[in-house]
Amino acid sequence: MRVAPSLCMSAALATCLAIAGCATSAEHADRTNQTLSNSASSPLPALTFPTDWIGRWLGDARVTRAAGPAIEFKMGLNIEPTATPGTYTWTIIYSGEADTQIRPYTIARMADKPGTFVIDEQNSILIDAIYLDGGLYSAFEIQGTTINVVYRLHRRGPNGDEIVVELVSTDESNTRQSGGKDAVPRVKSSAPLTLQRAILRRVSTPAR
Repeated sequence: MRVAPSLCMSAALATCLAIAGCATSAEHADRTNQTLSNSASSPLPALTFPTDWIGRWLGDARVTRAAGPAIEFKMGLNIEPTATPGTYTWTIIYSGEADTQIRPYTIARMADKPGTFVIDEQNSILIDAIYLDGGLYSAFEIQGTTINVVYRLHRRGPNGDEIVVELVSTDESNTRQSGGKDAVPRVKSSAPLTLQRAILRRVSTPAR
């Protein structure tokens, strides 16, 4: 797994993209928060994944950390059919003022498990995912950090569709253990450290 020195990221889906030169304006943060608030409409259960998600998506992303300023950048997601039935491109693009990273992943349907998919990073890393109630969910752990990821497609009327992406990063080394007394089960808990959130809008749809 290759990790660029200018980035703080997960192996698979970039938890914290610290691209040098990315802007961090409060005005932009407020505008993105407002857009996210307006994106709370229910996803359409009739949509088919990934067929109805096909296209090129682009939008603003922001990493919010427990300490320090937010990090802002552009995020793209390209979903297109491949020559292999049931397999689609899942190309993730991160772009800031000083750097652009293209991650040419693919996503394939698992025939033996309805609703489940596998994201192939093309470098021996495979991420299992499941499509539930209009969203694609996955979770993975790398080097002591657990990443929970959700992609959810929303219908936004005349403004077109949006994919809202959220990645929550938790450091497993900072874990609290409690319980374990009087037949109460022992519980481990960890407060998330970073939230990466993006709103992507479809900019083009390939001919079918």
